[in-house]
Amino acid sequence: AELCSSVRKEFELERAQIRHDVVQPVAALTAALDRLPSRLDDPLKRIVKSEVLPYLESYAATANRLEGDLS
Repeated sequence: AELCSSVRKEFELERAQIRHDVVQPVAALTAALDRLPSRLDDPLKRIVKSEVLPYLESYAATANRLEGDLS
């Protein structure tokens, strides 16, 4: 039980760090993209979809798997 608690605590710290490292910059990027002229929407969406989204999906899958393992 103590080991499980320790692992869960470590996971929560890692998740908070990843949220800081990933989620906040993505939110800032989204806000910046919203301010760009609409004529740039399609090229930027293609770039984000091909370059950024796979990393975010991978992170989400890993976080969900780890959370499931700790449940």
